[in-house]
Amino acid sequence: STFEREYRRAAADRVTVQFQAYYPPPLDCWYAVRAYPTSSGLAVYFQDDTDRRRAEAELRQQADRLRESEERYRTLFESMDEGYCVIEFLDGPHGPLSDYVHVQANPAFTANTGIPDIVGRTVREVVPAEAEEKSRTTPACRAIAPSELSSAGGCTTSGASTSVTSEHATARRR
Repeated sequence: STFEREYRRAAADRVTVQFQAYYPPPLDCWYAVRAYPTSSGLAVYFQDDTDRRRAEAELRQQADRLRESEERYRTLFESMDEGYCVIEFLDGPHGPLSDYVHVQANPAFTANTGIPDIVGRTVREVVPAEAEEKSRTTPACRAIAPSELSSAGGCTTSGASTSVTSEHATARRR
């Protein structure tokens, strides 16, 4: 076993060894071990490392699940026919939350709107006249309460029309 091999090495070579090893049932535990040669043999210190290893394994599994979920989302986002963008509301010339910046957009959004390189641009940069009109006629764009800033908001496109909806993206105050 790892335990025996490392103990023998510490004793024969007169060196300190540190290692981690699993001890099977009935203990069924992982140990961090340090063995020091002494004049009369070895001093051995054990630390149960099982909980830490289990927590690390759970974190790895969670990270794997998150990565898989993000890959599925990215595949769907990039391949769907419906134009879709994620926006972030910000304060504009007509008060709080009267403008927004495009945070993400899928290829279909560009294809449907004909607007390339939309990410990072505000609606006022892209379609200033429409943004101006919407800020005057759409009170919801100006009346979102701070408690609602983490609620959904976004854009979808289909053909030549674009609509701002509250179901499609995360809106945050910038």
